[in-house]
Amino acid sequence: MFKRLVLDHWTLVMPILAFAFTASVFMYVTIRSIRMSKSQREELAQIPFDEPK
Repeated sequence: MFKRLVLDHWTLVMPILAFAFTASVFMYVTIRSIRMSKSQREELAQIPFDEPK
Protein backbone atom coordinates (compact mmCIF):
# COMPACT_ATOMS: atom_id res chain seq x y z
CA MET A 1 0.00 0.00 0.00
CA PHE A 2 2.79 2.44 0.85
CA LYS A 3 4.57 1.84 -2.48
CA ARG A 4 1.36 2.50 -4.34
CA LEU A 5 0.80 5.75 -2.45
CA VAL A 6 4.31 6.98 -3.21
CA LEU A 7 4.17 5.99 -6.86
CA ASP A 8 0.71 7.45 -7.44
CA HIS A 9 1.62 10.90 -6.11
CA TRP A 10 5.16 11.38 -7.38
CA THR A 11 4.07 14.37 -9.48
CA LEU A 12 3.36 16.35 -6.32
CA VAL A 13 7.03 16.41 -5.36
CA MET A 14 8.16 19.18 -7.75
CA PRO A 15 5.46 21.74 -6.86
CA ILE A 16 6.09 21.13 -3.16
CA LEU A 17 9.84 21.55 -3.61
CA ALA A 18 9.35 24.69 -5.71
CA PHE A 19 7.03 26.19 -3.10
CA ALA A 20 9.43 25.30 -0.27
CA PHE A 21 12.37 26.88 -2.13
CA THR A 22 10.42 30.05 -2.94
CA ALA A 23 9.09 30.36 0.61
CA SER A 24 12.55 29.86 2.11
CA VAL A 25 14.09 32.54 -0.13
CA PHE A 26 11.27 34.94 0.74
CA MET A 27 11.69 34.27 4.47
CA TYR A 28 15.48 34.74 4.22
CA VAL A 29 15.12 38.10 2.47
CA THR A 30 12.42 39.23 4.91
CA ILE A 31 14.40 38.30 8.01
CA ARG A 32 17.58 39.84 6.63
CA SER A 33 15.82 43.10 5.81
CA ILE A 34 14.24 43.25 9.28
CA ARG A 35 17.59 42.66 11.00
CA MET A 36 19.41 45.25 8.87
CA SER A 37 21.01 48.08 10.81
CA LYS A 38 19.67 51.61 10.57
CA SER A 39 22.82 52.91 8.85
CA GLN A 40 22.53 50.24 6.13
CA ARG A 41 18.87 51.10 5.59
CA GLU A 42 19.67 54.79 5.22
CA GLU A 43 22.53 54.04 2.84
CA LEU A 44 20.36 51.81 0.65
CA ALA A 45 17.56 54.40 0.68
CA GLN A 46 19.91 56.92 -0.97
CA ILE A 47 20.81 54.70 -3.95
CA PRO A 48 19.32 56.16 -7.12
CA PHE A 49 17.32 53.85 -9.37
CA ASP A 50 18.23 55.62 -12.60
CA GLU A 51 21.64 56.92 -13.53
CA PRO A 52 21.72 60.52 -14.76
CA LYS A 53 21.94 60.84 -18.53
